[in-house]
Amino acid sequence: MALGAAYFYGHDPDLARKEIAGVAENPKTSAGAHYFLGRWRTKKGNSSEAVRSLQEAIRVSPTYAEAYAELGFSLVKMKQDAEAEKNLRKALEINPQSYTANLSLMMLVREDQGPPRFGTGK
Repeated sequence: MALGAAYFYGHDPDLARKEIAGVAENPKTSAGAHYFLGRWRTKKGNSSEAVRSLQEAIRVSPTYAEAYAELGFSLVKMKQDAEAEKNLRKALEINPQSYTANLSLMMLVREDQGPPRFGTGK
């Protein structure tokens, strides 16, 4: 798992996926493996498979804040705003400092408000 994470953060997601897929069924590493597989699938543009991986990470570890945050981010990209907001708020309930959750929630709110109006005082 550690080697897969190192590859992922080292910007070699294909090698990361190979390492992580091998430990996805191990109960000790399953949540983390599915989280990274979800992130890899998001990067590859496969949001629906990313959602399934992230949901599995949450099923295995219901308090995994970053899995909720990444799931919310994927759902924002898929324009499933209500479900995205629910998952982002859950992530922030668990970890109010989550960068991914805060950024994704801001994206979601900004999308609802339309484009910024610079210089209009609004």
